[in-house]
Amino acid sequence: MLNLFKTKKILQGPDWSFQDEAVKKVVSDFLKEPQSKKLLVIPTGGGKTIVGFKVINELIEKGFLKNGKKAVWIVHTKWLKKQTELKLVSAIEKFHFNKEILSILEIRMKSDARNNIFLTQKSKEYKMVVIDEAHHSAANTYKDFFRPDVNVLGLTATPTRTDDLTLDFKDISYAITFNELVKRKVILLPKFITVETGLTIDARSLNYYSENDFIKFDIDERNNIIAEKIFLLKRNNKRSFNKIIIFVGSNAHVKELYEILKRKNKFYGNLFKYVGYIYSGDNNDLNIDNDSYLEKQQGISSSILVNCMILNEGYDDPSIDTVIMATPSNSILYYMQCVGRVVRNPGGYSSNANVVEMVDKLPNINYRIDNRWLFAEISDLLEPEVIDVSYDFNNKASVIRKILLEHKVKAKYIDLFDEKQSLEDFTLLLFADAPNYEASTWKPIYLFEKNRSKYIDAFNKISANVSEYSRYNDEFVFFQTLNFSKDNYYFRYPEMRISLILALERANNLKNLKQKVDCIKYYTFHETQYKAWWKIIISLLFKSLTKIYANLKGSRA
Repeated sequence: MLNLFKTKKILQGPDWSFQDEAVKKVVSDFLKEPQSKKLLVIPTGGGKTIVGFKVINELIEKGFLKNGKKAVWIVHTKWLKKQTELKLVSAIEKFHFNKEILSILEIRMKSDARNNIFLTQKSKEYKMVVIDEAHHSAANTYKDFFRPDVNVLGLTATPTRTDDLTLDFKDISYAITFNELVKRKVILLPKFITVETGLTIDARSLNYYSENDFIKFDIDERNNIIAEKIFLLKRNNKRSFNKIIIFVGSNAHVKELYEILKRKNKFYGNLFKYVGYIYSGDNNDLNIDNDSYLEKQQGISSSILVNCMILNEGYDDPSIDTVIMATPSNSILYYMQCVGRVVRNPGGYSSNANVVEMVDKLPNINYRIDNRWLFAEISDLLEPEVIDVSYDFNNKASVIRKILLEHKVKAKYIDLFDEKQSLEDFTLLLFADAPNYEASTWKPIYLFEKNRSKYIDAFNKISANVSEYSRYNDEFVFFQTLNFSKDNYYFRYPEMRISLILALERANNLKNLKQKVDCIKYYTFHETQYKAWWKIIISLLFKSLTKIYANLKGSRA
C-alpha cells in the first residue's frame, strides 16, 4: 500500500495547496493583530507575488481594506514594477479577484511611495504596505513605511540579510522551504555541476557591497575556463544548456567575460544565437534602456547573458535552463535568488534546470554558500556547516543514529529521537560549546514538521542576538525571552540551554576572527531516488508475482 501511494505521488503534478494555507494564515494574523509587521517567506518560483495578491484580495473581501483605506505595494526596480503590474492584471482575471483591488492596491517604486505618500498627509489613506523583496527593508530608506498605525507584509525568499541587519518585522506569518517546494513539484531540483578551476584567488571577502575582491576573479585564464566549459556542455547536450545566465561579481568582469564568450561563440560556429551583457545604469551590449533590453532577451531561444547583481531579482524567463555562478557568494539569499532563475516549473513536469558552480582555491575565505544551503532553514549569520546526507529507502533512522554516535551524543539525548514520527521532512541540528576537546559531546535538536519552526526561530533569534543573550541567565533567555515552557522537551536540561548559547557565542567569535565555525552542524537528508524507484518496482513486481502464484495454486486446487 505504501509503495503504491509513493508511486501515485511521483506521478502527480505540482501541489500548490500551500498558497491557500499561506493566504489563510497571513490574513488570520492581520485580522487578529491589526497594525502588525509580518513576513511571508516563499522561495523563488513558489509564487510569493500571487500569494501577496491573494492576501490583499481576501482582506478586501473581509472588509479589512475598505472605506478609502488603501494598500501600497512597494518595489525597488522599474523592471520589477512592470512585472508586478502585469502579474496583477493576469491574477485578477485568473482568480476572479474583487474588482475593487485596482482602486485599493497601488504598485509604486520605493522612492515614489516614500516621497509622495508616507512623507505627506496622504499617508493617512493607506492602511497596509506590502514590501516586495523585503530583505532590503532593513535599510534606512524603508524606515518611513514601518509606522505604528500601518500594517506591513514583507515578501521574501529568505528572512536573512546579506549585511546582517535585522529585518524590522515582528515575526514570520508563513514560511515554506525550497526543499518542500521541490517535493511538491512546484519548482525543479536543478542538476548541480561543479567545475574546479584549479586556480588560487587571493580574495579576502565575498561581500557584494564591495567590488574590490571580486575584481580578483576577473582574470583571462579563469574566464577562458568558464567559456570553454560552457561550449563543451552545449556541444555534448543538444537539448539542454540553451539559454544561460552568468552571474559575476563586478561590472568590469561582466564586460571582460562577455568579450571572451563572444569570440568563443564565433570560433565554435555560433552555437548560441546571441551573446550579451547587462548591468545597472542601463548598461548593456545594445546601448538601450535595460527594461527594453530584457524584453528583447525573452524572445531569444538560445543565448548567453552575463550580468552583475541585476538578474537575480524579479526577472522571470521560463526559457532559461542554466545558471552559472562564475563568482562565489557568502549570501544564501543571493545564491537562492540566482538559482531561482531556472527552477520554475509552471507546467508541473520535469524540464532542464542546471546550476554550474565555478570553484576556486580560496585560502583567505572560510565561508561560502553552495547548493547544500538550498535545503537549510537556519540562519547563515553565524556560518554553520550544512551537511546533506543521502540515505536508502529503509535506512534513514540508522543513518541518523550513526551520526549521533559519531558525535558522542549522550544516550539520554539519543533516546529523545522518536523514530515513530515521520522522517520524511526530518532535519538535525547539532552543536557543541567545546568541540575540540576529546571528552566533548554534541547536543542534538531533532526537527520535524510540527516543531521545526519553533526551534529554528529560537536558533535564529539567539544567532542574531548572541552577544546580548550570552550576558543573561540561561533560564531568562529560554523561559522568558524565547517563551519556552520549563518542561520543554530539550531545554528542561540546563546543560542543553547553556551549551547552545556557548556554542553560538563561540561561532560568533570564530566568525569575527574570520576562522571556520566548527561548533554548529545542520544535517539535511535526501533519499537516493534511483534506489527508491528500484525498491518500488521490485515491491510491486513481487506482489504481482505472489498474487499470480496464489491464483494459479488456487485454480489447481
